Amino acid sequence: MKLKFSLGIIFSLLLIFTFSSTSNASEKISLPNINNLSTSYDTVIPLQSNPERQDILVANREHAYIMDLISGNKLRTIQPQKYYLNYLSTDVLNNYFVYQDDYDYSFNYTYKYISNLLYSTKGTNGNKLPFMGYPLGFLANSSTLIIIGIKEEPENEYIDMYDEKIALYGYDLDRKKVVFKRNLPNYDLYAFNKEIVFANDKNLMIYDANGNYQDVMEFNSKITDLHFTEDGSKLVVATSADTLQIIDTKNYSLDKKLPFINSNKADLLTIDSTNKYLALSDENYHFKLYDFTNGKRIYTSEDSKTTGGGIALSKNAKFILNNGSVYSGKNLTSYIQSVELPNNLKTIELGQSYSPTLTANRANGTNDLITSGIEWHTDNYNIAYIDGGKNLLIPRKTGEFTLYSTYLDEKIKNRVKVVDTKKPVFEGVKNLTFYANQGIKSMHGMTAKDLGDGDVTSKVKVSGSFNANKAGVYKLSYSVTDSAGNTATAKRTITIKYNPLKNAFLYDKYFYLSNSSYNKKGSGISPFLVSSYVYKKGKTISPIMEIDVKNIINNPFKTIVFKSNGKQLTINIKGSKYYKSTEYGFYNLSTKDRNWIKSNVAANKTLTVQINASRKNLKSTLNAKQKQGLLDGVLLYDYFTGK
Repeated sequence: MKLKFSLGIIFSLLLIFTFSSTSNASEKISLPNINNLSTSYDTVIPLQSNPERQDILVANREHAYIMDLISGNKLRTIQPQKYYLNYLSTDVLNNYFVYQDDYDYSFNYTYKYISNLLYSTKGTNGNKLPFMGYPLGFLANSSTLIIIGIKEEPENEYIDMYDEKIALYGYDLDRKKVVFKRNLPNYDLYAFNKEIVFANDKNLMIYDANGNYQDVMEFNSKITDLHFTEDGSKLVVATSADTLQIIDTKNYSLDKKLPFINSNKADLLTIDSTNKYLALSDENYHFKLYDFTNGKRIYTSEDSKTTGGGIALSKNAKFILNNGSVYSGKNLTSYIQSVELPNNLKTIELGQSYSPTLTANRANGTNDLITSGIEWHTDNYNIAYIDGGKNLLIPRKTGEFTLYSTYLDEKIKNRVKVVDTKKPVFEGVKNLTFYANQGIKSMHGMTAKDLGDGDVTSKVKVSGSFNANKAGVYKLSYSVTDSAGNTATAKRTITIKYNPLKNAFLYDKYFYLSNSSYNKKGSGISPFLVSSYVYKKGKTISPIMEIDVKNIINNPFKTIVFKSNGKQLTINIKGSKYYKSTEYGFYNLSTKDRNWIKSNVAANKTLTVQINASRKNLKSTLNAKQKQGLLDGVLLYDYFTGK
């Protein structure tokens, strides 16, 4: 059976607008330094004989040490028989410590009958094995050592790895016997647990505990590292395609429950004994830490540190060894496990601007808001965009768009809806008064604007009767609905006044005369004429009252008395002139006079006029036309002066 896996997912987006906010230090989990090892090392092995995995075996070519992670103290020193330590390994229970002496390829081991022997300063220096070659490691829960080598003494000290005499051996250290011998496959990497696996380029070859070939898995890129979890349930495979893949060893298939862990050409893979945390060295030899249960990157304060010598994790990563320094992992449970867009940003209001944030869900069950270190994108600039200078999400019109955000290595996207719940706004709503016949419309001076639709004046509906050519008081109601269904209403009153200019004509360039009192020649129509008109020349506007009494002999006027509706107005007219049997006079009307006339002269009111004269008083009740002629001049004055 041959299995093949794709090692990457190509994710491509056309992004209309991008904004990255400034990162801050709070994004990284602090790993406090508790001690520094006093020795250099190029190999590190957590010892399973310590339940908390706080004791480690570290080695360089000259020495091997059993050390306490917490204190950094050396519990035991192991020296090579002759020259250098090489191919260092221990069995799961740490009963055996095996290495190759670089001088003669002999194998030496230290046997631990009781737990304190391995940690004591005394003990055996080791026994020479009947093999020449390379000790690769132990099968899980077994004293079987996997060896690449030969049993016979070679003619010289050099062993050719690809010599036909080279074989794969399983040697039981307890029984001191070979339990299997198999042909050695070509390989670049190897790993052991309950099974034996070898990697050769893209292929992973699987052998059982007796060295029998079982299967091969083919990957799309070169395998760069292998590591079994301590319980043997998972095999982590690093590839040159910059990803890790998790293999379920029950049937050696991709564990789909665990996502790919993004990395860069991983090396020095290390998993804690609970299968909770995974540490590695990336292509730049920098430390990286992951949550092995979900593949999430845990950003720490040590991410930029190099990983020379190897990495070790105690149980639950309570302590972390990297490049000779030991750190406390007490803060790891506060790492950001996932991020999500807050609910208040999933539906946003047109006309508002928003400071975009993410909610961080931490591994310890707490959550908080992230305001910086986030890269934002929108896919539709016409609906919403990011103002990078102000770090604002600004909606432009109603609709939906996709909001992309990247925080650390977490990429999320959300459909965001822009809604409009604001009513349109009426402007210029106020009560108005106009003269009739001025072409006034019911929407005069009013507009309606909407956040989403812009100018919606043309959509305004007006209810209520209105006639701009007829004097009256018109109460009007207005309503407008935008495309989002929001309706605004308004009310106002437009008063249309009688337009005296429509009942007047211009005489002799400066005189505005009422049609009710004068003919086109400027002569009064009534034999007993009391009327008013306006003299207008340039900026000079004067309200004039004229009195004409025909067929009378020289009878100078003194006062004129108006009576209407129980009210009276007396005007001293201070004389008059007599010409061709007509007594006449012209008088300026005061504000008081004009106001009385406007308030008391109307078609439905009786108006009597008495002229007190030197010789004979005159009295008359004015008809409707005469009353209008008297009123027109006063109203014309207001018309021209804007009163």
